[in-house]
Amino acid sequence: MLDITTARDAALASLTEAYALLRQKNVIIDRLQAEINPFSSAALNSTNPEAEQLKRDVYALEETIKSLREEIRSLKENISPPQSEDSIARVSDV
Repeated sequence: MLDITTARDAALASLTEAYALLRQKNVIIDRLQAEINPFSSAALNSTNPEAEQLKRDVYALEETIKSLREEIRSLKENISPPQSEDSIARVSDV
């Protein structure tokens, strides 16, 4: 029974070490992929503070663009067509 417990403990220790190494390698792979392409999904999904700030900036800019497009659409709907010079002259004569 002692041999089985010892073998199990050894296997568990090996698996734990292998898991830790896999996590380290995944972090290295993600970092290298982010260096190759800073706008890749790995870079944007990382916990890097710069990546988090980049995501916030992109979101803020997208919201600004959306707001400006809505404002432009509203202004286009509310602006009358430009007047001709004849109609402007008649209004100024009055």
